[in-house]
Amino acid sequence: MKCCVSCRVSHQAYCTSPSLQAALLDIVRRDSFAAPEKDIFQALVRWSRHNPKEKHAEIMEAVRLPLMSLTELLNVVRPSGLLSPDSILDAIKVRSESRDMDLNYRGMLIPEENLATMKYGAQVVKGELKSALLDGDTQNYDLDHGFSRHPIEDDCRSGIEVKLGQPSIINHIRLLLWDRDSRSYSYYIEVSMDELDWVRVSDHSQSLCRSWQKLYFPARVCR
Repeated sequence: MKCCVSCRVSHQAYCTSPSLQAALLDIVRRDSFAAPEKDIFQALVRWSRHNPKEKHAEIMEAVRLPLMSLTELLNVVRPSGLLSPDSILDAIKVRSESRDMDLNYRGMLIPEENLATMKYGAQVVKGELKSALLDGDTQNYDLDHGFSRHPIEDDCRSGIEVKLGQPSIINHIRLLLWDRDSRSYSYYIEVSMDELDWVRVSDHSQSLCRSWQKLYFPARVCR
């Protein structure tokens, strides 16, 4: 996604008005302002140069520096001169000492939509009969088609993994467990951004469950 924060109106006084800066801050501070942090930073640099009398420090505080790589911090942020060396060092410290899932990621926000579909670029990276999970059909399934499965192992390494098309903000998952017979199942759900650091958002590993599962948890960005 390309990020472009600019002012394209003819009246320069409006471009530098406090109301515009407040609106810009409101946008950049949103978790749903989903763009690479480097692009956001460079767009804000251009805005700052166009508005030299504005409070650049307040604008730059909205940039989530720990989301940028070390190379970006040293070769893009530092030469701009808009952020102090301490701010850059603090970002490097947070990046190196924090869990990946504790970072304040940005993600797409698409309310009331099933993101685990081919329409939104999702793919099943682990599990059998992968295409059945992404077609959105929850009515037509039997022992031969329309479902996915995975081996049940003691070390819990196997499972079903769905990768979304892009980082997204989610707080609700609907899951249909097999209900064509009397069997029940236990499960848990974990989310991640990098497929290395996982956070458990729902745990029914000690329960017996079947059919539709409607799960709610605090909103977070995941992939």
